[in-house]
Amino acid sequence: LIIAVPEELTRGENIALVREFVRDNLTSKGMVADWVYHDKDGNPHIHLMTTLRPMTQEGFGPKKVAVTGEDGNSLRV
Repeated sequence: LIIAVPEELTRGENIALVREFVRDNLTSKGMVADWVYHDKDGNPHIHLMTTLRPMTQEGFGPKKVAVTGEDGNSLRV
C-alpha cells in the first residue's frame, strides 16, 4: 500500500503517526508489517507491506489458512 501522510506535520511527527497506526491496526492484531517513509518534493508518504500468513516457531506459516466463523466452523480455506 502507498499511504499519504500530512505534509503539515514534521518528519518526526509523521513517523510517530505511522508507528501508532501500524501498531494499533496491524501488529497488535498479530500481523507482520514493514514500512518505509518517503518525502520527496513535498509528497510525504509511506510504502506499507503486510502479510496475512501467520507466524510460527519455524517462521511464516502456510499460505492457505482456514477462515472460521464465530462458531469455530470453517467458512473457507
